[in-house]
Amino acid sequence: MRLKSTILACLALGASIASSVSADAGKSIALILDASGSMNAKLPEGRTRIEAAKAAVEEIVGKLPPDVRLSLRAYGHQSPTSKHDCKDTELMVGFDGLASNKTSILAKARSIKAQGYTPITYVLKLAAEDVGKEDAKPRIVILVSDGKETCEGDLYATAKALADADAS
Repeated sequence: MRLKSTILACLALGASIASSVSADAGKSIALILDASGSMNAKLPEGRTRIEAAKAAVEEIVGKLPPDVRLSLRAYGHQSPTSKHDCKDTELMVGFDGLASNKTSILAKARSIKAQGYTPITYVLKLAAEDVGKEDAKPRIVILVSDGKETCEGDLYATAKALADADAS
């Protein structure tokens, strides 16, 4: 029950973030999608966690104004869990105005297959570096995940990287 609540909270938070972001344009948002193996688990209503996460991505992207600068990064989608790959991440769509990259972001998100490990700390560090190069402010990182780190990581260093990138 806790996991269902966590996923529902993440979906609600994503919708809330999208609503607040749409109020003010001119932001840079690094959107991250968890495609680790745990995302294949079924939710009580029958769909998988990855299906719920993809729906959350579509909802977030659908509520953003066209001049928001958005990127899409995924993790866990390139190698199977058996490889224990804690570097499995890819910047699938680089930063651009949503009017230019919305179709690409949605297509890439839809095509992702969940299968690997969950290097949340590593991915947040990379997202901080990505968004830190952006001129538009504020800089925001949105992580759509079931939230279980399966790789070692230094959360303090990651929090510092996000702060240094002036990201929220």
